[in-house]
Amino acid sequence: MTTHQLKGILFDKDGTLIQFHSFWVPIAEELTDRLLAELNGGLPASSGLKEKLLQSIGLNANGKVDSKGYLAGGTTADIAGAYGEVLEASGYGIEHMQRLLPWITDEIYRLTQVHRDQLLPTTDLNSLLPLLKDKGLKLGIATADDLESTLFFLNKYGIAGYFDFIGTSDRYEKKPSPVMMNEFCKLTGLQPSEVAIAGDTLTDMGFAQQSNAGLAIGVLSGTSEREELAPYAGLILPSVGDLAYIDFHRKSDNR
Repeated sequence: MTTHQLKGILFDKDGTLIQFHSFWVPIAEELTDRLLAELNGGLPASSGLKEKLLQSIGLNANGKVDSKGYLAGGTTADIAGAYGEVLEASGYGIEHMQRLLPWITDEIYRLTQVHRDQLLPTTDLNSLLPLLKDKGLKLGIATADDLESTLFFLNKYGIAGYFDFIGTSDRYEKKPSPVMMNEFCKLTGLQPSEVAIAGDTLTDMGFAQQSNAGLAIGVLSGTSEREELAPYAGLILPSVGDLAYIDFHRKSDNR
């Protein structure tokens, strides 16, 4: 185990900077309804198909989100792929599969705007982010989401300018690949060992490990429980808001 002084933080977005359940659960439900209406020309879908689609991305019938599922940590392409498999098994033709990804991409962005009032931060980011910058930290985002939707959130709260790097999965290889960490370090001049990764899923913890991050910070504001994150996180916090109380100039242990 090595110790490193932290000079940067790379944040996950959904469940870490954004409240997950109040935003993504209704969007997943509405996205699925819209997709089935589109495919069926407005006619009702076959019984149980909506539930199969939602389960394929990790949203169960009781509204519980699987922390390892695509809704919690997957990309738009992952969601489209999961839906495509269910639809193909249900008898929908290849012509539907070919336009599934661009349709879902556009629809998620549209629904992001429709549900903008449910797009809520997990803490007061307008206070937290300048405080972290005042401590001399470089800040970045590494998200499974697309750039357009990510910028919509950042611009809504006027916080885009606090980030030195915005990594999205339509522009970079998705987590847990270390590509977004490498790009963040290239832009900021930091070493991975000087960067903490903050996230709410096991994918984020795997991202920290594969990136050789200085510290993996698990937050409990998203889809994972403490017991899931504890074996992989060097630090667990209720939310990123608690970063305000961390001394980043003190050397930190990572697991």
